[in-house]
Amino acid sequence: MTEPITAPTILIPTLKAININVPDTPNPGKVSKVEAPSISITLAAPTIGVSITPPSPELTIDSPTPSVNTLTITPPKVSEVSEIKVTKPDSVTVNTPTFEAIVPVDFSIGTAQLSHTHNFQSDNPNSPSKYNLASGTQINVNNDVNVRREYVSTWGYVSNLKDVNLNINVNASNNRAF
Repeated sequence: MTEPITAPTILIPTLKAININVPDTPNPGKVSKVEAPSISITLAAPTIGVSITPPSPELTIDSPTPSVNTLTITPPKVSEVSEIKVTKPDSVTVNTPTFEAIVPVDFSIGTAQLSHTHNFQSDNPNSPSKYNLASGTQINVNNDVNVRREYVSTWGYVSNLKDVNLNINVNASNNRAF
């Protein structure tokens, strides 16, 4: 249950009486009649005058004074023509180039597992392995796959594979780049 709030006590000051003495004013007498002033406005069209003086064109043409430079042509001195002797060249020989034997690429390689050196793998789609090789990275695969797996392997969920640019040199006979 709530109780009423007690009203505050307001103290009003006591004022002394003020006496205002107004002296007797004389009667102003008869008030004269006030008339409204008379205002008149006269409007007239403005006078507009235009004075145009046409220009007097002047044209002056000064013709150039032509001058001619004399051209002197001196003919070249021609010596006597002598006969030309043509001799038969020595016999022409060609050295046949030699090339190394072409070895066809063997595209079959043994089975392998994930890389020892550059392996990116995750089986969790919410936490993919982050690919972190810088663009332009040089990777050399020098060992046989049975010795050391130096290639790049990715498995499962891997991120950051957009715009991958690697230089991979496979120098081993039984190995791969990826």
